[in-house]
Amino acid sequence: MIELEGTFWIKRFGDAWASCSRKKAVGFAVFALVWNLSSLVARIWAVFMLFVAFKHYQQSLIEEGSAQDKAINGQDSSCQGSTLLSRRTTIQNTEKLKNVY
Repeated sequence: MIELEGTFWIKRFGDAWASCSRKKAVGFAVFALVWNLSSLVARIWAVFMLFVAFKHYQQSLIEEGSAQDKAINGQDSSCQGSTLLSRRTTIQNTEKLKNVY
């Protein structure tokens, strides 16, 4: 019984969120309400958790980038030469565009 009630309310809030045209305003209002009702210790904990989440996100981007670099470096040398040549051409074209302005 309780599970059905919870499922109903989750679906109802999900539908309301999907049809909401002012998601940023609603999100900010909820954030402001929770922030104002929380204690100083809870605020410090929240800032710390945001800091940790941000650092984790940065680390995952770095690891993903290094994995892509390893995959690119693992290709045969003939492909690397053409990739290098196309990168140089792109850089030269970009420099030409900068000089025009």
